[in-house]
Amino acid sequence: AGFICDKRRGLIVTAGHVFYEFENNKPVGEKFFGIEGAIAIVGIYDKETETASFRYTADILVHDLEKADCAILRLKEKFEHPISTNGCHIPYPQAMTFKLHLPSENLSHLPLTASVELETNVRVIGYNQEGEGLRTDEGNVTIDRSPCYDTGHVLKKMESTGSLDKQAERNRNEPIVHDPQGEIVIKSRAKFGHSGGPCVNLNGEVIGIISRWRSKEHTFEPN
Repeated sequence: AGFICDKRRGLIVTAGHVFYEFENNKPVGEKFFGIEGAIAIVGIYDKETETASFRYTADILVHDLEKADCAILRLKEKFEHPISTNGCHIPYPQAMTFKLHLPSENLSHLPLTASVELETNVRVIGYNQEGEGLRTDEGNVTIDRSPCYDTGHVLKKMESTGSLDKQAERNRNEPIVHDPQGEIVIKSRAKFGHSGGPCVNLNGEVIGIISRWRSKEHTFEPN
């Protein structure tokens, strides 16, 4: 999941681990998990159908995976027609319109806030991909394009115990190691597929994105 933070420039915020394999304090893997020729395909929520419609490709504009599980995408091209999915697969290539005129796309964006207090009520927005009610007769699972949300509240705010100086001293040829520089812990029932989705307060302002969850064994896993 993800959200548009700047509709004028077509900028999208999502989780870095959607495109890179990594865990805390371990080297970050290759872009697109090492899949050669891979591109980012973006689905945008359609108010009329109340589902996500796969219409765009996007570039990974910037990331800082050392300090945040976050990537900023920029919309690049538009498919001539919305893409239909075949199970979890998207037929490609598709006919494309290369001149993407963002003002005519009527995109919506979510505002951001750097302020968050403990016990703040929040909502997590994303697309549940755990397969609930989506299995076909052949046993395949389709992509759930209907958004869902869950309520929760802020438990605590955490700062990293790592050192920014150590990150600055890292040689460019050394692998990137993820050590988040700050996290907001919330109590909510996040689902697989919520990764990168916005966590918003009651004013609709984004306080952060979903990065990981705590399992029953009390270990953190990528969401």
